[in-house]
Amino acid sequence: MAIWIASSRKSSGSKGKLDIVFANAGVARYAPLGTITEEFYNSIFDINVKGLLFTVQKALPLLPDGASIILNSSILE
Repeated sequence: MAIWIASSRKSSGSKGKLDIVFANAGVARYAPLGTITEEFYNSIFDINVKGLLFTVQKALPLLPDGASIILNSSILE
């Protein structure tokens, strides 16, 4: 994301703006309920939730009033 934001600013100049941010994250890891550790849970949460949060946070300076943010989390088995 940081590379994309940096290249967006470079190509658009310092006044570049985004009309929409589509943030997608999704990872699935499976384990029996009784074996799930906090580390295991955090690894999934970090990607599926924190990844989306920090992606949008980095894009905020480029979003004018009225811009759209779409959050998507998906996995494929």
